[in-house]
Amino acid sequence: MVIDYQSLVDQENYETLKDYEGSDGISVICPEEGTMKWEFDVEEAGLYNVEIEYYPYKGKGMNIERELSINGEIPFRNAQYLSFSRVWRDATKIEQDANQNDIRPSQVEDPKWQSTYFNDYLGYEQEPFLFHFEKGTNTIELKSIQDTMLIHSLVLKQHEEIPTYKELKALYKKDNYQKVKLDQEIKIQAEQAAYKSDPMLYPTYDFSSSFKRLSVRVLMFF
Repeated sequence: MVIDYQSLVDQENYETLKDYEGSDGISVICPEEGTMKWEFDVEEAGLYNVEIEYYPYKGKGMNIERELSINGEIPFRNAQYLSFSRVWRDATKIEQDANQNDIRPSQVEDPKWQSTYFNDYLGYEQEPFLFHFEKGTNTIELKSIQDTMLIHSLVLKQHEEIPTYKELKALYKKDNYQKVKLDQEIKIQAEQAAYKSDPMLYPTYDFSSSFKRLSVRVLMFF
């Protein structure tokens, strides 16, 4: 079930953008202060995941934070803090100084449309949050805690479970997938990440091993 601009309460109070950066339709600017509220009808009561399609709109360059309420109440403690990342990349390639030492590149924001479920930003819960919605009219409210975002839609849906290796193997066999040649090697240097979710994810050195002279902090890819 898609919840978009048409379901937004007090539409006239919000600034909108049409077909912004490749999106289709109207998106709404969610400022760094205030609360946005959507009202919609649910055909069947039950537990649903909530997926959001958003764009890290120009702001202060910080992670976007929101507090969630459903039907006027915060459903549980962790819903008080939902975090939505921005997109970053290296401003330049990794260059070297006169002594052949790698120079850490500065980070610049490279915003893109993203879709993600409402989930535990700390990662303790691996699966997306489940929320109970009643049959009939329901509301979702997002209270701004930090920075600005552009929201295209919210979607009530069931999170697709990842198939087991056994199930995936059977599917590949059914679709006549061919095995990859083992003599073919694809090497990607971790310090050359295309995109990152935080400007603090940068390459750094490690002298703890004579076999390893360069390492990188854990990177999150999109």
